[in-house]
Amino acid sequence: MTTKQTPAPTQQRPAKIRRIYCAGPSVEQNRKGEEIPIWRTFLGDSVGDAVGRIYVCLSHETATGLANAMSHDRKLPLVNQAQPAAS
Repeated sequence: MTTKQTPAPTQQRPAKIRRIYCAGPSVEQNRKGEEIPIWRTFLGDSVGDAVGRIYVCLSHETATGLANAMSHDRKLPLVNQAQPAAS
């Protein structure tokens, strides 16, 4: 007598939605105590929480350039919430 076993159906988890985020400026203090604007670029989930490393940039151009490169390399959509610093 032979029996045939079929594998149990696997539950598919919903695909994780990932995006590249570029946000800022926010104000932080440097080592001298001076207030400086910073921007953050990171891989985030669908609600904008970082998933991994957060890159801190000291200029708007650097942050947006990094975000564009990350978006292109990883083939992920870019959510650009960054603005130039007010003078």
